[in-house]
Amino acid sequence: MFLHSVWFLREIKTFEFLKTATAAAAAAAAAAVVVVVVVVIVVVVVVVVVVVVTAAVVVVPADVVVIVAVNYVVAVVVLYVSVPLNRLAKKKRKIVIKLEFKE
Repeated sequence: MFLHSVWFLREIKTFEFLKTATAAAAAAAAAAVVVVVVVVIVVVVVVVVVVVVTAAVVVVPADVVVIVAVNYVVAVVVLYVSVPLNRLAKKKRKIVIKLEFKE
């Protein structure tokens, strides 16, 4: 009976640890997504302002302005989204649980 109680206690501690680690990982992922979205929105707003000001100051055909703006926005979005996602994917998340019970 005592051994069964120790085993059950160990399983509960393991489950609690995994639950906490999973919640922390989910919170970190959510924070990373929020940061990426905010950065992308800011970059798009800046690009739109720069394109409008450039088109107003310099006489450039509208087609060229649109093509350059779209290329720039796509490049920035790919850069700011793919790099953090690649870093997250490359991190090897390994959880080691080591519980020792002394009788």
